[in-house]
Amino acid sequence: GEYPIADEDDALCVKEEPIEYVLGDDKQEIRTGDKKHDKIFKDVLQNTEEIVQFINKFAEYEVNREELEIYNPNYITEKFEYKNADIVYKLRDKELYFLIEHQTKVDYSMAYRIFNYCLEIIRSVVENKKINRVTYKYPRIVPIVLYTGSQKWNSSNSFAELQEGKSKSEIDSIEVKYKLVDVNEYETEELLRENTMFANAMIVEKCKNNEEVIKALSSITKNIKNNKQLKELKR
Repeated sequence: GEYPIADEDDALCVKEEPIEYVLGDDKQEIRTGDKKHDKIFKDVLQNTEEIVQFINKFAEYEVNREELEIYNPNYITEKFEYKNADIVYKLRDKELYFLIEHQTKVDYSMAYRIFNYCLEIIRSVVENKKINRVTYKYPRIVPIVLYTGSQKWNSSNSFAELQEGKSKSEIDSIEVKYKLVDVNEYETEELLRENTMFANAMIVEKCKNNEEVIKALSSITKNIKNNKQLKELKR
C-alpha cells in the first residue's frame, strides 16, 4: 500500500530524541528540537468535527457539531500584553466556552495561566454589558489541558492549591480548575477504537522510538475506513 511519508519540512516529532524511520524506499528524520509535533495538534485543534469528538470523549461533555463554533480572539490584559490560549470554542447562542491548551512539557504555572485565560475570556464577553443586575449570569468556561509529553505531569490543576497558606474552606480561596487529558493515561488500543485524527495524533505522540512509530502508523493505516481519512493522515 501507500505509506504516509511526511515532507522534510513537516517531519513528525516524538518525545525527546531525534530518530530516523524507514517506510518503503524513503527515510525520514523525526526531529524534536523544533517542536514539529505542535503543528500536528494545532491543526487538529482547528477541526471542529475533531474537537466535538474530543470534548465528548476526553472532556466528558456532550456537544454536537452544529452548536459548536470557534471563539479565539486576542486577549489584551491591562498591561497591554497579548495572552492567547491554543484554541477556544463556544456553544452557539450560549455563554459556554471550551478552552483547550496543548502542552508538551510540564508547566507548574499552568493553573495560574488557565486562571488568566478564563478571566480574559470573561472580560471579552461581559464588556459593555449591564452586569449589575441580579439576574445576570457570567459565562461558564471549561478549561482543558491536553498534555503529550513524556515526563509525568505533576503540576496542580487547582489555582487554590497554589495560593499561600492553607484554606479552611473553599470560600477563602479563588478557585479555578482545569481538566487534564494526559496522553500517557490512554492505551493505544483504546485510542485506535476512537478512529479520529486527534486520537491518531495522540498515538504517534506516545511513541518513544522508530520501531514504535512504524508499528503505530501501520496500526492506524489498517484502521482507516475511507480515502478522506487516509488523505488527512498523509497531510
